[in-house]
Amino acid sequence: MLGEEGGGDPAMVCFEATRTSVTAEASSVASVAIVTLIIFLAAKQICSASENRRLRDFSRCLDVGVAPLFVVFVAVLAGRVQSALLGYY
Repeated sequence: MLGEEGGGDPAMVCFEATRTSVTAEASSVASVAIVTLIIFLAAKQICSASENRRLRDFSRCLDVGVAPLFVVFVAVLAGRVQSALLGYY
């Protein structure tokens, strides 16, 4: 059997493979969200500094996208701090 031959418990091998793939996918989604947040914040700053009224109005509209992305950023940051403190990698 696989578990007796030193290959490891099949259930644990499956669990580790699933955990690794989910962690990699979550990390890539988090990276996209953080990059999008940076782009939105830069666009908001540029538009709010403009003399054009439409651009200033657009700057206020960007708040709709910035708020949930900021929540994602805080959640990712909290997760990374927790994993660093608890020793998960």
